[in-house]
Amino acid sequence: MDLAVIAASKPDEPAAIAGGSGARLAFRELDLGYLDDEGYLYLSGRRTDLILSGGVNIYPKEVEEVLVLHPAVGDVCVLGLPDPEMGQQVGAVVEPAPGIEPGETPAAGLIAYCRDRLAHYKCPRSIDFEPQLPRLPSGKMLRRVIRERYDAVPQESGRQ
Repeated sequence: MDLAVIAASKPDEPAAIAGGSGARLAFRELDLGYLDDEGYLYLSGRRTDLILSGGVNIYPKEVEEVLVLHPAVGDVCVLGLPDPEMGQQVGAVVEPAPGIEPGETPAAGLIAYCRDRLAHYKCPRSIDFEPQLPRLPSGKMLRRVIRERYDAVPQESGRQ
């Protein structure tokens, strides 16, 4: 469902925030989020980043928030990879924490870490390691660049 992203001048009017007739400065975007009971808007990701696996919506941010807590993970990008059976599968690209070599923490260990904290269908089925994930100077992850790398490479190459 599309969510109207708000730049409202009246944050105390949940009807306006929800896109009601009183909404003055709302516009439609590809952002996903929700409103709490007090009318505050929380953004949880981009619709284009949503992973659809076997008819189930998986939000990459939820998986990233778990993986980044592992001491061997410095940064992470979770994305949907093509899967012939399920449509997409959850994949992760991990930048090791400072002082950690990519081989020190096997991908299987990180997947097990996720399985202890998330529903199994949300856990990555594959994890790749990169020395540094691409970011803009502002700090924003360049998911598009990472996704393009995986669109150009056959599925079997280098996956763990």
